[in-house]
Amino acid sequence: MDLLYKTLDESLKEIEANDDSSTETDVIAGAESNGESLGELVKLETLIKQLILEPVFDVVLPDVQNPRLLHPDTSFIDPTFIEIHEEIDDYKLPELSQDVYKDFSFKSFIDVPEEPDRLKVGSYLEMCRMLDTPPISKVINSLEKETMNLNHHRVDTNAMRAIMEVLSSNPSVKRLDLSHVVLEPRAAYFLGEILLSNNNIEELNLSWSRLGPEGLEQLKTGLIESCVGKLDLSHNSIGDEGVQHLADYLYEESYLRSLILKHNVMMNAGLGEASAKLLAESLSDSRLEELDLSWNNLSRGEGAQALLGSLAGNGRLSSLDLSWTGLGGEAAGLALQNMLQSNKVMRHLDLSNNVLSSEEAKMMGDGLGGNATLETLNVGHNRFTLADCKTLLKAVPASAVRTLDLGSTWVDKEFLQMLDKVWEDRQVTVRFGKVAGDYVIHGPDLKRLHLVSAKFEAQAPKAVRKRRDFGQFLFHLGDSPMPKENFVKMVKKEKIKLDSSLVQALATVFADESGVNVEVLAMRELYLQMYPETMPPAPKKRAKKKKGAKKKKKKTAGDASEKKAPKKKKK
Repeated sequence: MDLLYKTLDESLKEIEANDDSSTETDVIAGAESNGESLGELVKLETLIKQLILEPVFDVVLPDVQNPRLLHPDTSFIDPTFIEIHEEIDDYKLPELSQDVYKDFSFKSFIDVPEEPDRLKVGSYLEMCRMLDTPPISKVINSLEKETMNLNHHRVDTNAMRAIMEVLSSNPSVKRLDLSHVVLEPRAAYFLGEILLSNNNIEELNLSWSRLGPEGLEQLKTGLIESCVGKLDLSHNSIGDEGVQHLADYLYEESYLRSLILKHNVMMNAGLGEASAKLLAESLSDSRLEELDLSWNNLSRGEGAQALLGSLAGNGRLSSLDLSWTGLGGEAAGLALQNMLQSNKVMRHLDLSNNVLSSEEAKMMGDGLGGNATLETLNVGHNRFTLADCKTLLKAVPASAVRTLDLGSTWVDKEFLQMLDKVWEDRQVTVRFGKVAGDYVIHGPDLKRLHLVSAKFEAQAPKAVRKRRDFGQFLFHLGDSPMPKENFVKMVKKEKIKLDSSLVQALATVFADESGVNVEVLAMRELYLQMYPETMPPAPKKRAKKKKGAKKKKKKTAGDASEKKAPKKKKK
């Protein structure tokens, strides 16, 4: 190995001494003249190129028991144990041509940070050492990418200050994801400083960051001066106080196009009327194209009406999500009708999971008639009836709606016929629940159940002489309908041990249309279908007369007087 180093040094000195016409082939030729193979030279060159182009650290490992050796979010060693050496910066190799890369498969080793990036990494690690905070590997690995994803990482105030060192002037990162990262107010301030200095960040995700009103206040100045076009502030509980800081930002911003604010106020208290009006004023002249206000209680006072009124006059808003906001009532219906009639750019509107009822459905149907831009309307899981859904469907042909979502509402065949007529004009996607006319609800067959019970109870007595065959009993009843009272009497007369409630149930389920008579023929036919082995009762046999038997004379009333007096006994 020492001989290889010596060979490489001598070759480099010869190139520096000669004119610029020398190339890397001279290096290779010099190595071969010293008896070294070309493959060994390439291996050595690979090793040295990695040493030069990548940061080189001398790592001094302390006690293994030290818990601060590794950061939980990264595999990097704690910077307090790292010493940066820059003496090797002056030692460089000449660049190899593309042919050498191709011939010796050296191209796989050139995907390493360049000189400027090394300096940024060094400054980031140095800042981490000064602030006594562990570095995050994803920060280092994302400096040359368009997306820096730090979600679910622990980024405290010192960590954000260190990130600011390398991200403030970074031209590559355009999307910064800090979702599920708990940001303290001071950390939010340093994030604002990053946005003040870096105008390349276009998307910022701060969902589930627990900003609150204090954090949003610290971030507000940086947001105003930034070029962020898409901002996600969902699940941050900014409340009424935070809405004021948000309104200040919306008044001044000029780049924001998409704003997500779902899950940001307490559902019990709701958005205050004053805050709703303040937010409405700030949104009236904004450049927003997409707004998500779902899961915020907007049902209090006139705030929702003012908010919808401001959105109606917005000439840029194309997508609006108001699901799970508690919208309902006449005031909300009028505001929605006005918005549908006035807004000429909105294409997607989500009103699902609210408390809109029949009156609001009629108002929305009237508003749809004059709307030529709305393409998607979601009104599922409201208090709409089937008639309300038909009202909205009737308004679809006069509008530009391409997708109508009715949630899980059941429809009938008439609704499907109306939909066929709409399809004659254009294809419209309508989502609904099930079709009521295509389903038949089958309950238990009470006639069969009662006949099974009658057969069992008639054979239930322990004494054989008391058992009866219910099927043979039905043959005795004949074919003509009989009144219910007679049916009950016949059961008792034949001494069939049936419960009185079962007898009444049989008389009820086999009653004719008048409800007075029992269809005994239908009862017998069904019983024979269930038990085809039932045989009709055998006819009764008459007793035969004996030959030579005298006919008994019938006694009359005069026979008693003709009786002879009893003979006196002899003494």
